[in-house]
Amino acid sequence: MNKHLSFAVMALAAVSIVASTAALPAGAASAAPTRTTATGEPTPTATAKKSKRIKKAEKWVLAELPDAPIWEGLTVNGVKVSKRVICVDRTWAPGGGPDDKGGNAGYVVVKFPKKKSGKVKLGDPQDGFCADYAPPAPAAKVHVPKKLEKKKGLLVSTKFGDEWPLTVPYAVVRCKNITAGGMDLNVVTLKAPDGTRYAVNGTAQDHTSYPEIDPIWAPNPDVDGLRIDISPVLEAGLKLCK
Repeated sequence: MNKHLSFAVMALAAVSIVASTAALPAGAASAAPTRTTATGEPTPTATAKKSKRIKKAEKWVLAELPDAPIWEGLTVNGVKVSKRVICVDRTWAPGGGPDDKGGNAGYVVVKFPKKKSGKVKLGDPQDGFCADYAPPAPAAKVHVPKKLEKKKGLLVSTKFGDEWPLTVPYAVVRCKNITAGGMDLNVVTLKAPDGTRYAVNGTAQDHTSYPEIDPIWAPNPDVDGLRIDISPVLEAGLKLCK
């Protein structure tokens, strides 16, 4: 090949490259990244797809937003924490949010039930990002004596979570109907693991010799001087009188 012909071929190749580049409109997204196979044929790389649960979690988080202009344009992005837990980051639209600065709007943890018939639980919005979320450590298993496992009135702390109001891991409640002063009354008591029986409600305190429940009634960690609401234990006991 002579010099003149070689120069013409190179010039034609350069014009072809420029023309193909110019064919892309300004601002257009570039094509998907490719990789070369063993045969030399370019193959587009796979992009990660969101699972159905992530999409559902994002949808529910958006549906829970208040109907107010401040939330307009907010976007969400869910990430998998575990099989049943999805964390959803929320982002204000540019110019949105309380300070009109846009950006991070906190996150919401969505928990799916074990059974299809169960309810999906949306946690309260938290500050920060899903990357800051640390799943709570699983509660330690409570050992209940075999003779009590099927006992009517058995209450175990792990089934109540933060609402458990006692300092003992389990207790057995009992309710007894009595008549006093012409009135039908419900006496609610409980037996602690050490065998001590306590009076749970005021009626039990007034009409039995059992001690008050104070020694095993847990203090409220958020409010000095107060105790955790005893209602879950009291209500469980009253149900045995119905």
